[in-house]
Amino acid sequence: MTSSETVTAIEAFADSWASRDAERIAAHLTEDVVLTPPKSIAGPVEGVDKVAAVLSGAAAAKFLEVETVARDIRRIIADGPNAAVLLTLTAKLKAGGDYENAYCWLFECREGSIAAITEFTDTNHAIRAFSAKS
Repeated sequence: MTSSETVTAIEAFADSWASRDAERIAAHLTEDVVLTPPKSIAGPVEGVDKVAAVLSGAAAAKFLEVETVARDIRRIIADGPNAAVLLTLTAKLKAGGDYENAYCWLFECREGSIAAITEFTDTNHAIRAFSAKS
Protein backbone atom coordinates (compact mmCIF):
# COMPACT_ATOMS: atom_id res chain seq x y z
CA MET A 1 0.00 0.00 0.00
CA THR A 2 1.10 3.54 -0.64
CA SER A 3 1.19 6.12 2.14
CA SER A 4 -1.83 7.84 0.59
CA GLU A 5 -3.81 4.57 0.53
CA THR A 6 -2.90 3.98 4.17
CA VAL A 7 -4.14 7.44 5.20
CA THR A 8 -7.39 6.80 3.32
CA ALA A 9 -7.82 3.44 5.09
CA ILE A 10 -7.14 5.00 8.51
CA GLU A 11 -9.59 7.85 7.87
CA ALA A 12 -12.33 5.40 6.82
CA PHE A 13 -11.60 3.29 9.90
CA ALA A 14 -11.75 6.38 12.14
CA ASP A 15 -15.25 7.22 10.85
CA SER A 16 -16.44 3.72 11.74
CA TRP A 17 -14.59 3.78 15.05
CA ALA A 18 -16.48 6.94 16.02
CA SER A 19 -19.78 5.13 15.39
CA ARG A 20 -18.99 2.54 18.09
CA ASP A 21 -20.62 -0.02 15.80
CA ALA A 22 -18.64 -3.28 15.97
CA GLU A 23 -19.81 -4.44 12.53
CA ARG A 24 -18.77 -1.17 10.88
CA ILE A 25 -15.41 -1.29 12.67
CA ALA A 26 -14.87 -4.95 11.69
CA ALA A 27 -15.33 -4.06 8.02
CA HIS A 28 -11.98 -2.22 8.17
CA LEU A 29 -10.01 -4.99 9.89
CA THR A 30 -8.34 -8.13 8.59
CA GLU A 31 -9.59 -11.46 9.96
CA ASP A 32 -6.29 -11.96 11.82
CA VAL A 33 -5.99 -8.40 13.19
CA VAL A 34 -4.09 -7.96 16.46
CA LEU A 35 -4.67 -5.10 18.91
CA THR A 36 -1.84 -4.57 21.39
CA PRO A 37 -2.67 -2.19 24.23
CA PRO A 38 -0.07 -0.98 26.73
CA LYS A 39 1.16 -3.95 28.81
CA SER A 40 0.08 -2.30 32.05
CA ILE A 41 -3.53 -2.26 30.80
CA ALA A 42 -4.06 -5.63 29.09
CA GLY A 43 -2.59 -8.26 26.82
CA PRO A 44 -3.01 -8.47 23.05
CA VAL A 45 -6.44 -9.07 21.55
CA GLU A 46 -6.58 -11.20 18.39
CA GLY A 47 -9.19 -11.71 15.71
CA VAL A 48 -11.61 -9.41 13.98
CA ASP A 49 -14.61 -10.03 16.24
CA LYS A 50 -12.71 -9.56 19.51
CA VAL A 51 -10.82 -6.49 18.30
CA ALA A 52 -13.98 -4.90 16.89
CA ALA A 53 -15.75 -5.48 20.21
CA VAL A 54 -12.94 -3.81 22.16
CA LEU A 55 -12.79 -0.87 19.75
CA SER A 56 -16.56 -0.41 19.84
CA GLY A 57 -16.33 0.33 23.56
CA ALA A 58 -16.54 -3.02 25.34
CA ALA A 59 -13.32 -2.42 27.27
CA ALA A 60 -13.84 1.29 27.93
CA ALA A 61 -17.42 0.79 29.16
CA LYS A 62 -16.12 -0.25 32.59
CA PHE A 63 -14.71 3.23 33.15
CA LEU A 64 -16.17 5.66 30.61
CA GLU A 65 -19.61 6.75 29.47
CA VAL A 66 -18.99 5.25 26.03
CA GLU A 67 -21.50 7.49 24.26
CA THR A 68 -19.39 10.52 25.31
CA VAL A 69 -16.10 9.22 23.90
CA ALA A 70 -14.61 11.55 21.30
CA ARG A 71 -11.30 11.23 19.49
CA ASP A 72 -9.63 14.29 18.03
CA ILE A 73 -7.10 13.08 15.49
CA ARG A 74 -4.23 15.57 15.50
CA ARG A 75 -1.99 13.97 12.92
CA ILE A 76 -1.61 10.92 10.72
CA ILE A 77 1.93 10.12 9.66
CA ALA A 78 2.09 7.36 7.04
CA ASP A 79 4.97 5.47 5.49
CA GLY A 80 3.75 2.89 3.02
CA PRO A 81 1.41 0.46 4.82
CA ASN A 82 2.29 1.82 8.28
CA ALA A 83 0.89 4.85 10.07
CA ALA A 84 1.15 6.65 13.38
CA VAL A 85 -2.01 8.41 14.52
CA LEU A 86 -1.74 11.03 17.24
CA LEU A 87 -5.03 11.78 18.95
CA THR A 88 -6.64 13.12 22.07
CA LEU A 89 -9.43 11.06 23.63
CA THR A 90 -12.02 12.75 25.82
CA ALA A 91 -15.02 11.28 27.65
CA LYS A 92 -17.10 11.44 30.80
CA LEU A 93 -15.93 9.09 33.54
CA LYS A 94 -18.48 6.67 35.01
CA ALA A 95 -17.23 7.71 38.45
CA GLY A 96 -17.91 11.34 37.58
CA GLY A 97 -15.71 13.98 36.01
CA ASP A 98 -13.94 14.26 32.71
CA TYR A 99 -11.24 12.14 31.11
CA GLU A 100 -8.69 13.46 28.63
CA ASN A 101 -5.53 11.71 27.49
CA ALA A 102 -3.16 11.80 24.53
CA TYR A 103 -2.71 8.61 22.53
CA CYS A 104 -0.48 7.35 19.75
CA TRP A 105 -1.84 4.43 17.76
CA LEU A 106 0.43 2.59 15.32
CA PHE A 107 -1.37 0.90 12.44
CA GLU A 108 -0.15 -1.72 10.01
CA CYS A 109 -2.33 -2.06 6.93
CA ARG A 110 -2.65 -4.83 4.42
CA GLU A 111 -4.61 -4.65 1.16
CA GLY A 112 -6.70 -1.69 2.35
CA SER A 113 -7.52 -3.13 5.79
CA ILE A 114 -5.97 -2.79 9.22
CA ALA A 115 -3.92 -5.84 10.25
CA ALA A 116 -2.31 -4.61 13.48
CA ILE A 117 -2.85 -1.83 15.98
CA THR A 118 -0.49 -0.92 18.80
CA GLU A 119 -1.70 1.60 21.39
CA PHE A 120 0.49 3.94 23.44
CA THR A 121 -0.77 6.33 26.13
CA ASP A 122 -0.04 7.65 29.60
CA THR A 123 -1.36 4.61 31.45
CA ASN A 124 -0.56 6.07 34.87
CA HIS A 125 -2.89 8.99 34.14
CA ALA A 126 -5.58 6.63 32.77
CA ILE A 127 -5.44 4.28 35.75
CA ARG A 128 -5.64 7.18 38.22
CA ALA A 129 -8.63 8.65 36.34
CA PHE A 130 -10.40 5.30 36.05
CA SER A 131 -9.82 4.57 39.76
CA ALA A 132 -11.12 7.92 41.00
CA LYS A 133 -14.23 7.89 43.14
CA SER A 134 -16.99 10.42 42.57
